[in-house]
Amino acid sequence: MRHGAPLDSRPSFSRPQETSPMTLLRFNPAGALDCANGLSAERLDSLGTRLAAARDQLSESDGDAFHNTLRYPEKLLTDYEAKRENSELGRVFRVANRLHDHLDAVAVVGEQATLLAPSALMQACCEPFHNELSRAARGSKPRLYFSAASLDNDAVEGLLRRLATGGDSTHAAEQRYGLVAIDSPDNHALASQATAVSMGLIGEQLTAAHGDAAAKWIPKLMIPVSPAKGPVRAMADHYHCARDFQFDRERGGPLGLYSAAHLLPAALLGLDCIQLLVGAAAMNEHFQKSSFADNAVLQFAAVHWASVLAEAHYCNGLRVWNPALGGMASWCGRVLPMQPVGLESPPGRGVIHHLCVDAPRTDPLPAPNFLSGRPLTGTTSATSPLDEAGEAPTLPDLMKDAIAAKELEESGAGQASTRLTLPRIDTHSLGQLYQFIWLARECLTAVHPRDGDHKLPTT
Repeated sequence: MRHGAPLDSRPSFSRPQETSPMTLLRFNPAGALDCANGLSAERLDSLGTRLAAARDQLSESDGDAFHNTLRYPEKLLTDYEAKRENSELGRVFRVANRLHDHLDAVAVVGEQATLLAPSALMQACCEPFHNELSRAARGSKPRLYFSAASLDNDAVEGLLRRLATGGDSTHAAEQRYGLVAIDSPDNHALASQATAVSMGLIGEQLTAAHGDAAAKWIPKLMIPVSPAKGPVRAMADHYHCARDFQFDRERGGPLGLYSAAHLLPAALLGLDCIQLLVGAAAMNEHFQKSSFADNAVLQFAAVHWASVLAEAHYCNGLRVWNPALGGMASWCGRVLPMQPVGLESPPGRGVIHHLCVDAPRTDPLPAPNFLSGRPLTGTTSATSPLDEAGEAPTLPDLMKDAIAAKELEESGAGQASTRLTLPRIDTHSLGQLYQFIWLARECLTAVHPRDGDHKLPTT
């Protein structure tokens, strides 16, 4: 199962206005209104008016601030069309293409928060056990190991040992590995030092493994994403690494969302980076042009804001129904104050946002035969799970029933909830989700009190 375009392809991106609205994610706030402890529709409309005004101010901002942040996906795409290999995205593709046939594993080392987005994308779009598959089953894409910058001896030694183990074949690429070292975007001294230490130790191991060929291979296999100065750049210079991904300020969104820190690991996996950015651009278009009544971003922000104001000491919840999106939930919770909520968690305060997916990527599996003719635990009625044709339900059928049953249970207990639905799990939909959360955050930042319990986390 392949989830991305070939790395060496150069597709033209579809502009946001050419994207059908039917492909956009959907937000349904009904469950936050239709329950005993729900929010008032009038209150939401009032907050929506203020959020829409904040949106308009952001959209009309003069200068580079808005263009270089919220519209960064469009900027990357436009630059790629105009400059190709000389653009930032073009450099990402060039490096990924260069390494594709020459290594079998890549360690991505950096500050934990910076690794949330790329590791979430891998978890969502790759096979669940990608790193355990053979090179052939992976389509020759490398194994990726995300390692939070740490001075912990056992953690660093374990990474070194795993990289040195290599693959199961005598093919040269399976005995070769690389490193993407991501410096702290906020100049956190300890994270920068820990990343540089890991980089140096991996460099020493690579030097010993490649012998006389080390001078040829190490500058290709070690890729820094760093400022012009600092511990990581100093270590990179020691090994004569290129400066393809040098940054001097905030790198395209929260936690380096649209920088090489995110895009390079995705490209190494063969994921469609173009569609990731197109999805984000489509969400920008929806956000900028839709009224509050039809605007998923503004409605989500209004519900989230109303709940936080009502429950000053409570953080809203995010319930993920698809394990592949567990990493996305961690990233979302880092950008907005949301706590992960388990499937069996009892009702509580605040709002629970259900993150769901319309359709699986693979063919639906039939439920085990013993379920035929029996009601499903937790469903809203005692009817048989058999459909009108007398066929047993599939796993997607059971999940839809379980989501509806959970929402009904929460409503009966007075728990406010919403549903955020992706059309599918692919880079286009995930690009929408990344941008959706970021846009909601930016609107809330513009209108939300910044002191005390209402303060949003910094990125």
